[in-house]
Amino acid sequence: MTTKKNPEGWVLINDPSTNWDGTHLQGYIRSSGFDLIEKLGQPQFGDGYKVFSEWTIESDNGVVTIYDWKGANMLDETVSKWNIGGHNGDCWQVLEDAGLEYKRAY
Repeated sequence: MTTKKNPEGWVLINDPSTNWDGTHLQGYIRSSGFDLIEKLGQPQFGDGYKVFSEWTIESDNGVVTIYDWKGANMLDETVSKWNIGGHNGDCWQVLEDAGLEYKRAY
């Protein structure tokens, strides 16, 4: 398990056994896998079928998951669209809490 505490008040949780029931697609961001690794560290591995790489971030504003739904290998430079999951629209605030620079995609 990897837990990264940050002075900005967010926590990165990369624990494959963590169950974030109830999160669902809230939108998309555009970012390279390399940029995400630089900011968040190595991702946890998904199910290997629909999700290959994912991060889970928690702050006082909620939980967000960043994942490559039905994508290719995240280190493939062509993978730039990442799904954002959360319980509600507060997930965007969690990304901001983490200081993650992103371009929102539709």
